[in-house]
Amino acid sequence: MKTKLILVLFVLLAAISCEQEEDSYSFDFRVENSFKVFNEYTSTDQSFSFSILEVLDSRCPEGVTCFWQGEATVRIRLENSVADTLELSTYDNVKDTLNNYSIELLDVSPYPNINKKVEQDDYRVTLLVSKLD
Repeated sequence: MKTKLILVLFVLLAAISCEQEEDSYSFDFRVENSFKVFNEYTSTDQSFSFSILEVLDSRCPEGVTCFWQGEATVRIRLENSVADTLELSTYDNVKDTLNNYSIELLDVSPYPNINKKVEQDDYRVTLLVSKLD
């Protein structure tokens, strides 16, 4: 009986810790992080925050032959001393700077598939945000 109770408590604690990781809206500079669309994220030192407004995805879906590879464009709203919006693209603009910050687009997932529609809530955008010296 004690073994079952300990097992149940362990599973509950593991579920709670995973849930907390998923809902973390802070990030560290110079560390690759995965971000969801529509959430606002703030650096751990509270100096920089942003939100991903949307992902525009025209990449050639799996299961299709295309003439062009396509691109994923990520629209980001930056909240610093002055709010601004920038767009990063997997095709020709993977990195941009604003004031003393650099944002690099590393990945957009999931990759499109001909048989599955991807909703905005499904996207995860991997960014590397750095504070420039």
